[in-house]
Amino acid sequence: MFTLTYVVCLSFCLASQDSLTPPQVVDPTLRTSGEATSSYLQEPVQIDYDGFGVPTIRAEYRNDAFFAEGFVHAQNRFSQMDLSRRIAAGELAALVGPTLVARDQMVRGYRLRSIAQEVVAQMSEADRTTLDTYSAGVNAGLNDLTIAPPEYTILQTEPEPWKPEDTVLVMLAFAMLLEDSGQTESANAAMFRALPEELREYVYSPIARNDAPIRQLEARRPSLPRIPPREVISLRDLPPAPPTIDPNRDDEDHGDGELSPGSNNWVVTGSRTQDGRAILASDPHLGLTLPIAWYRIRLIWPGRDLVGISIPGIPGITMGSNGHVAWGFTNLTGDLTDLIEVRVDPDDASRYQTEDGWEPFGEVIETIDVQGGEPVELRLKTTRWGVVNARFMDEKGIERPAVTEWFALHPELINLDLFDIENAKTTEEAIEALQGWHGPPQNAVVADADGKIGYTVTGFLPSRPGQDGRAPYGLWDGGVSFTQRDQGTRPVAMNPAEEFLLTANNRTVGPRLARQLGYAWANPARAKRIEDVLATTTDTTEEEMLALQMDPTTVGLDSWKAIILQAIPEDEEDPTLQSAREAIVTWNGRADTDQVGITVLDRARRAMLDELSQGVAAWAREEGLGDFEDAYVHEEPYLRVIEDESPNWLPQGEAEDWRTWVRQHVRDVVNQGSLVPWGEVNQVTIASPLASMAPDAMARMLKIEAGPQSGYWNAPKVMGSSFGASARMVVSPGHEEDGIMLIPGGQSGNPFSPHYRSLNSSWIEGKPLPLLPGDTAATFTLVPAESHPKDDE
Repeated sequence: MFTLTYVVCLSFCLASQDSLTPPQVVDPTLRTSGEATSSYLQEPVQIDYDGFGVPTIRAEYRNDAFFAEGFVHAQNRFSQMDLSRRIAAGELAALVGPTLVARDQMVRGYRLRSIAQEVVAQMSEADRTTLDTYSAGVNAGLNDLTIAPPEYTILQTEPEPWKPEDTVLVMLAFAMLLEDSGQTESANAAMFRALPEELREYVYSPIARNDAPIRQLEARRPSLPRIPPREVISLRDLPPAPPTIDPNRDDEDHGDGELSPGSNNWVVTGSRTQDGRAILASDPHLGLTLPIAWYRIRLIWPGRDLVGISIPGIPGITMGSNGHVAWGFTNLTGDLTDLIEVRVDPDDASRYQTEDGWEPFGEVIETIDVQGGEPVELRLKTTRWGVVNARFMDEKGIERPAVTEWFALHPELINLDLFDIENAKTTEEAIEALQGWHGPPQNAVVADADGKIGYTVTGFLPSRPGQDGRAPYGLWDGGVSFTQRDQGTRPVAMNPAEEFLLTANNRTVGPRLARQLGYAWANPARAKRIEDVLATTTDTTEEEMLALQMDPTTVGLDSWKAIILQAIPEDEEDPTLQSAREAIVTWNGRADTDQVGITVLDRARRAMLDELSQGVAAWAREEGLGDFEDAYVHEEPYLRVIEDESPNWLPQGEAEDWRTWVRQHVRDVVNQGSLVPWGEVNQVTIASPLASMAPDAMARMLKIEAGPQSGYWNAPKVMGSSFGASARMVVSPGHEEDGIMLIPGGQSGNPFSPHYRSLNSSWIEGKPLPLLPGDTAATFTLVPAESHPKDDE
């Protein structure tokens, strides 16, 4: 049963949420007045909340500011912080119970709690002091709450104190969230090994017609690889594959959704703006949850004024501006994880092969605590290369054990040097700071107050001479993995002739360097649309850049539109195809909620890609090359096959030519219900991870049913059923008063708070809210304990 305090505020909270008018600060569970004391503080710190619950922290010393940041993080987001550290450490069962033991067992193979402890142990004294002070602030804020966050009431448990290592775990949780090349490698291992080289390189080729790399980093445009001829592959002699397309599945479910997660960022130089200011725009995309990953904040101490978004659990500003430079990120989506195959002795399963012969496995034991149950013991095999924590199926259908090789499993390759950007005053200094940060590898763009711009990549970057990171490989021959080598070349671009820089999870560099960084780049259509707009932009403003973030134009479907209209003539007699043609012809080129043409195009496209990629897999099985489900990596190779009408690629079946084959797919998706407005397909829900575990009344409060929304996975405005922009920031350093910041949900992680969803309407509608916090609605002070012998309990 919920406490009276929650019930009293509930009616006000629900009435005030999801409005463009700030609800002011009415949250009786957290501090909004008076004083709290701590021995960690050197001088008093003032914290001002604006009407949306966005804090401004004013301190005399840097670490005092970080103590206060920890305080407000805990007061507003502690349960989120707790989940983040437990997700990384594999400790969810200790909070939730036996249902999450299996999930914990999977994650414990990485042993990230031990990694985080080692990272803290090797830190500089200054960084350790920062984490100690921030952690003290977190615990002070938690203890100062009048009531623990409601999740602990639901789970009937108590929150545990914060430790410095937990901050490292939160960063590693983000690294896990943003890195899936290990899973991709495992899923594609059989395909990679089975396909003949020419066919494999064609399917894996990341070169596409809409590529929009940073021109400064690509010397000349690469040519598209040739389509493999009949001597290499022929699908015509195969039995027809059964249909597998599900027209009602979410757009993220297809391969392209996974390869196009959606983050965008760009910068324009002062020559493209009204008054010479450089402008940065960044909209990182994540799963849409309540609360969202970010927490808006402003931090001020002498000589520093930082504003932007922070990560609850980590001190400082993750993305924002310091008045001199502004910075933003998109996920690199590179190939950052390898699977090291472990060859087990066929005569003795307790041994594995090394360059020195068969060697016994080692063992470590992890104990998983379980809320309401007995601890579970997990025994992990170890090798000289690490813990055996992965599996993959080879081309013969045999499951093989492997060791995950990833920078985050090596404490010496991890740091929190993102802090250093707070001191940067120029683009050059910002780029240098970002290059030194070894967290999740990111595309970073920078603008400075002098109108200059830059780009680089953060994190530890693999170098694999003599090895192919696209598939598992062994080290039993004495080879070494990428973590034992110097890292690879780090791309840098500054003040290009085009006067803008952009990234959208796409290939940003030339093919040679791209091969080092990865291969599974996002479909470049999103980047192409942004490039086309920026190339014609003059005298731009922050609001125009926000409009580009909200742009649902989908240039990536233009080629599919041409293919379908070529197959369905104007005088089409089939009424089903005639209705499809009409919807496509009248489509406005955007993923607007009232558009029917995009629904038809999207589903027909996916049906055609599915049949071709599964056809390659069926051909490989028939040829005895290997067994795998499909051969999908990128859209471009299959799109070219259809356009070229390559006879050896036409799947077996009733269609004797490509025109008939295309018509069949369009007819099928229309008959399956695709003649509906996009808004009926693109229904968006934002929910807490705990919504499925809560009582019905609480579960409804833990969700926002946003309803029909515009947006598409390869438009600048990426919006799917549970995926979209986790923030939209636009800022010119030195002109923060004109900056814009939008986030879904709100500042609070407490569903009973008026700030749980008070920012959501502006995010949904794309209506600008200021980057800087607004007028003060509540104020309190943190003071050193020695000046107050009678601490305020």
